[in-house]
Amino acid sequence: MAQAPAPAPPQPLPTLAWDDIVLHQEIGRGMFGVVSRGEGRPVAVKEVFRLPGVDFAKYFEREIRALAEARHPNCIQFMGIVRRSGGGDCIVTEYVGGGNLDEWIHGQKPFPWRQRVAFAQDIARALAYLHAQDLIHRDLKGSNLLVSETGRVKVCDFGFTRLRAKTADERKRLTYCGTDAYMAPEIMLCMNLDASVDIFSYGVILLEMISRTNADRFRRVMPGFGIDPSSIPVPPDCPRTLLDLALACIADDSSARPSWRTILDTLKMLDIDDEVDDNPMLGASTSRMSLAEIGPGRAVHAHPLHLVLPKLPSMEKCAACGKRMGMHRRLACREKECGYVAHRRCVEGHGDVGNESGDELASVAASRRESGTAEGAGAGV
Repeated sequence: MAQAPAPAPPQPLPTLAWDDIVLHQEIGRGMFGVVSRGEGRPVAVKEVFRLPGVDFAKYFEREIRALAEARHPNCIQFMGIVRRSGGGDCIVTEYVGGGNLDEWIHGQKPFPWRQRVAFAQDIARALAYLHAQDLIHRDLKGSNLLVSETGRVKVCDFGFTRLRAKTADERKRLTYCGTDAYMAPEIMLCMNLDASVDIFSYGVILLEMISRTNADRFRRVMPGFGIDPSSIPVPPDCPRTLLDLALACIADDSSARPSWRTILDTLKMLDIDDEVDDNPMLGASTSRMSLAEIGPGRAVHAHPLHLVLPKLPSMEKCAACGKRMGMHRRLACREKECGYVAHRRCVEGHGDVGNESGDELASVAASRRESGTAEGAGAGV
């Protein structure tokens, strides 16, 4: 009988040189490490502490392996590791500059229901992906959910992440960990646990977003350590479907909690009338190179370009080059009913292009096109 092939060895992790990183400022600190922002190409550098009585190598290896597996738009993107001979090994990830979810929940900025649902969808997509990779996060909370400049949520801090237990014996080896206010009852009661502990934590986060109240204030009911729904201040305008979903996620019985597919389908069906325009961050984009553009090795230098983008790509055609406007910067005639619109790059360079009429702009654009200097729509702005 032929033996099953041995599993492939893990791929080597990208390694960066410490001399290539210039730390700019500390942006976070926890029990197991401190996170700083690196200069040049914006990155986050997490220096992991070597604590007494803690198997440093095990936890460091576990976190970087989980990060390397988590290649999803709603998970923090891993760039490499820095190993220093004197200790203080570091994990380098993308820098996400919009703060964390805690700051949105407990801050003073507007938090429309549509934005809360969008955040809930981002988190659910990330966790659905992780569970599909047999990874359990085990420390899901607002401070571990970063918000990008474009309003997307990214899951971070994989220090407690473990492979999903596939047997009863493996489930017994999953230990007590996480943050008390977000812990599922089965963790607190030292019972066998599985990936549904992340769904419970997700439900607590939904309740925090609904109530804008810290999870520490949700009352636990003894002896089962479940959350008492009456301790959650629910605003009168809260969508009932969203509240019901959150309460289903925090069910005491882990088998009664919904799947990620059910969660995502429910969120997709929510019809929210309010607008997200009150959010000052949405629509403001910080352009940076994607991680795919730089492989392992020296971190490159890139300055962010702050541009305010329209909410949706325009399907209008440029009067100069005939290509669709898309997301490119444009000029439009100020005269009503004119309808003239052109890429800014197709007409700029011909004087004050901000005040011409449509006919004048058309003339400028035509002369530019005839001279062969008009650029295609795929060129940079």
